[in-house]
Amino acid sequence: MNTQDISGDGVRVTISDDGTKIAYETRGAGPALVMVGGALNDRGSQRPYAEQLKSTFTVYTYDRRGRGDSGNTLPYGAKREVEDLAAVIQAAGGAAYVFGHSSGSFIGLLAAASGVPIMRLATYEPPYAADEAGDALNTQIMVTLEGLLEAGQSEEALAFFFSTTGMPPAVIEQQKHTPHWPALVAKAPTLIYDYKLKTACGDARVPTGELSQVAIPVQAMAGGASPDWMRASSRRVAYAVQHGTYLEVPGQGHMVPPEIVAPLLRAFFS
Repeated sequence: MNTQDISGDGVRVTISDDGTKIAYETRGAGPALVMVGGALNDRGSQRPYAEQLKSTFTVYTYDRRGRGDSGNTLPYGAKREVEDLAAVIQAAGGAAYVFGHSSGSFIGLLAAASGVPIMRLATYEPPYAADEAGDALNTQIMVTLEGLLEAGQSEEALAFFFSTTGMPPAVIEQQKHTPHWPALVAKAPTLIYDYKLKTACGDARVPTGELSQVAIPVQAMAGGASPDWMRASSRRVAYAVQHGTYLEVPGQGHMVPPEIVAPLLRAFFS
């Protein structure tokens, strides 16, 4: 059973099934909405979204395991992140709307397929592989990333991850001299978690069999300016679940601004 504690700085803590402490905070009033961030995100990354939505919802933002003030019980397993989300939903009253961005969408979808009490689920660009070649590339990335992390080379792993997203070497070098670089390096060991979530059902492609068990309404969103494979991934998610819709957001890429996505979430959840 999950328990809850309140710390002096307003951060709340819920306990996941394996005993890991999961830190979260809330904003606003109304039905519960849990935000699940992607790679390198923590609860602070989701605050701008919470600010946009707090007039309609009680917005829960949390540190995924291994980030911020949350624990990091090992060994890691994708199921643990599903349990973490379930613990936050339990703390939110037992049922909630959920929005997952990028790899945070993996958690929302896996949780919905597992029967976690999610009322409606919105996703934005879960980066599943589009085809067999994409799956093979994902495997190569995982092997390289895991090797760097096991060797204790977190900074190199972070730079490698950024290179796989298409970030130019000169920009990566600039990032190394920014004030937020050390915080990103501290979260780098969790990057492998995002890849393990992607492949939790076998390979890195959309797990259509598992998603066919999702009976709640799902709105799968993607940016109109994002790559074709990323939009295709969201379309496949929408088709795989029982009650899915696909929504393309004109002119947007992977990092959609809060003021753009908030009205879409409000319309879907309300």
